[in-house]
Amino acid sequence: MNANLLCIGDVLMQKKFNKLLFIIFSSIFLLLACSGEKNDSYQIGIKHYNNGKYTEAISAFESAISFDKTNVDYYIDLAMSYIELGQYETALEQFGFALELDPENQKIHRGLGIAYLGVADYEKSLSSFANALSYARGKVGDLEFDILDYRGIAEVKSKMYAEAIDTYTILIDIDYHTSEHYYLRGNVYLLLDDLESAGNDFEKAIELAPSNYKIYLDVYQGLYKSYPDDAKKYLERALLADPPKKDDHLNLGKIYFYLEDYENSITILTKAKENGDSEAILFLGKIYSHVGNHTQALLSFQEYLESNPYDGDVYNEIGLLKLESSEYTEALTYFQNGIDCNDLSSLKELEFNEAITYEYLGDFDTAFIKISDYIATYPDDATALREYDFLKTR
Repeated sequence: MNANLLCIGDVLMQKKFNKLLFIIFSSIFLLLACSGEKNDSYQIGIKHYNNGKYTEAISAFESAISFDKTNVDYYIDLAMSYIELGQYETALEQFGFALELDPENQKIHRGLGIAYLGVADYEKSLSSFANALSYARGKVGDLEFDILDYRGIAEVKSKMYAEAIDTYTILIDIDYHTSEHYYLRGNVYLLLDDLESAGNDFEKAIELAPSNYKIYLDVYQGLYKSYPDDAKKYLERALLADPPKKDDHLNLGKIYFYLEDYENSITILTKAKENGDSEAILFLGKIYSHVGNHTQALLSFQEYLESNPYDGDVYNEIGLLKLESSEYTEALTYFQNGIDCNDLSSLKELEFNEAITYEYLGDFDTAFIKISDYIATYPDDATALREYDFLKTR
């Protein structure tokens, strides 16, 4: 055979071999690149989640899932991010995907319990927490204690007060956040009108954390509705306590706020705001609203809303300002946007204010429907019952 032909054949074979190597290494490189991007997305999501940037965390976790739809942790952390934003229905959907991958995963059932708490389905919430505890496989640690903590909340919401007391007693006995759980158990005793047992637990909570402003605030808020004078005494005691080792301007500012010492409250809350505490902005807005400075109040609430778009309380506050200035259509929009946040801490007040706003707008038929729905959920609200009787005659 001609030597030149042999050389040409060798060259062609070498080119084919080089091309094959290029394809193989290119494929490996792409797989590694995708894998790296996937892992990077997940780690970025964790970082955002830990920094309270839940919208950014969702984007990163979704990116991680797009590269690997079989990693159950991606779905769990995505769902938990939606929970932090109050988007419980979406969280339930993501937990559903996770459940298909790992039906006996303890963290999934814990998350389902929290999400069902968010949509006020307490029966399913308790069932999910029971499942989560059953999948502990004999382990007893912080995760199991945390699940018990949430179970206590679901039991209180379900008015299973004896069961809630038992749950909090377990947590106290194992010395898990003991001061907090003395307070929570005391609050359950309060719901049972057992003021003596409640008071004993509140005192134990304070004794274990005498410099914790939050405990004094929690006790105040638990007592205020039925025992306002006793509640106020706890705030006054807080001011006499040794200050926390680390400055806690936010809670101290709140204490002054509830004592109606607005001058001191503004000074302290302004320090908290300068330290980056966005909740201080919300309370500054509340103060300005109380003293009649509606312009400054509105500016504060809108500033707070920029970094806390799913806080139902701030929508309620802005809605009340709009209602007071006879801007009824705008007020209604804010109340409804707040309701859409599904923030349980403010949902009751938002739904009542929505009904009242329809009344101000002259839409008595819708107002009657809304107040009827409200009473179905909150049958013991005397003010709502009076509104219902009034609207029946319109």
